[in-house]
Amino acid sequence: MSVNSAGYLILFPIILILYYALPGRLRVYLLTLASVALYALWGLDSLCILLLVVTFTYSGADFISKNLKKPVACKIALWANVIFIAGILGSLRFLPTENIIAPIGISFYSLCALGYVVDVYKGKAKAEKNFIKYILFISFFPIVTSGPIQRTDTFLKQISEEKSFSYEQVRSGLLMIAYGLFAKNFVADRLGYIVGNAYNGYETQTGCVLLIGVVVYAFQLYCDFMGYSYIALGSARALGFDLPDNFRQPYFSKSVKEFWGRWHISLSTWLRDYIYFPLGGSRNGLARTLINIAIVFVISGIWHGRGLTFIVWGALHGLFRIFDELTLKKRDGFLKKAGTGLPGKVLSGLSIVWTFILVDFAWLFFRAESFESALVIIRKIFTENELIRTLREGLYTFGRSRKELLLWFLGLLIVFIVDIVHEKGVHIGEWLNKRNVFLRWALYLIFILFIIGTGIYYYGYSASTFIYSGF
Repeated sequence: MSVNSAGYLILFPIILILYYALPGRLRVYLLTLASVALYALWGLDSLCILLLVVTFTYSGADFISKNLKKPVACKIALWANVIFIAGILGSLRFLPTENIIAPIGISFYSLCALGYVVDVYKGKAKAEKNFIKYILFISFFPIVTSGPIQRTDTFLKQISEEKSFSYEQVRSGLLMIAYGLFAKNFVADRLGYIVGNAYNGYETQTGCVLLIGVVVYAFQLYCDFMGYSYIALGSARALGFDLPDNFRQPYFSKSVKEFWGRWHISLSTWLRDYIYFPLGGSRNGLARTLINIAIVFVISGIWHGRGLTFIVWGALHGLFRIFDELTLKKRDGFLKKAGTGLPGKVLSGLSIVWTFILVDFAWLFFRAESFESALVIIRKIFTENELIRTLREGLYTFGRSRKELLLWFLGLLIVFIVDIVHEKGVHIGEWLNKRNVFLRWALYLIFILFIIGTGIYYYGYSASTFIYSGF
């Protein structure tokens, strides 16, 4: 069940009430039962594979913890788990589609499970003895389908901690859920109309329309995945769990390196800690560092999806990161010399725009149906732009009224303003909490009425699944 569906919005308050009504020792059982039951709605085949991953990695970590004085046996157990997870993910990426089952969220929860086994092997975490708690760690219902990818030190240890009801945590969590629903259902899904019409009809669209689609997709994907993360983290917070953020205003980045420190943080840090560092990181000279960067981003591309387009997307980011590695110190030094005045601000702005162009160019391959269609789109953007015709004939509206488009982009503007405020170090939830109670609830009411009035759930609308849940 998708976390933006009407069913989830009905069931979550029930789970929340039951959770705080039950004695502390029973809560883990409630959350585990709810997680397994909700995941089973995606299909019993998917549930069986989830439980297989849980059982295999739990047994592997338990074996390692009991045989620490037998390093060879521990290493064999570790590699058995690595090969098991890599084999599952590899089959999803390289075997013919008709021969495999693709359980939703497996790319996320399998990395969570593998990271746990590695942490136990390295002595960074103790093996969890309670199988029920471990099931919850891997299958926690708000995050199982699209992350964020959790670690033993951020989530597993919190499962054993006693939780007491906190009005502030529940209020903050529900506010995050509301904003996530707005970003996903109102902004991302509406922008998806533009993107879908551009990419699906790329052969007949003008280059200008395709360029609009490419740019809009960057914001659709961001609002979609960021919206999911807000709902997931908000649900966890309402239940008393504090999980790390997955986004920090990524489109304000001044380099691709900085972008990956702000975008899908749980994945980028997982790849850094469990692949880049074990490969040697930056400890073995410049050439080896660049090779390691390239390997990590190609793996990231393969992790994201099947086909050449995702490999190209990962390879492009690898090239961008290699360029950063070779030039970033000089570029940063140049920006420091420019100072904080107008010249420095202009250069910083240009760096942000240039980084967005690079990232958005790579997103084109991420979204395109095939490598060949991506090349056609690029060719048409540069050789068949037809700006005047596009504006004159209104092709950019894709059959939608200008009023509808303005309303959708108003939603995007709200997201942009919120990101600017967060970039300035002001957390809106904390700011609201300091306001007068009447003003605070008036703003809540206005936001809820805006959501209802603009028709997030209008007749005939069905909340779409999240883009990243397909990876």
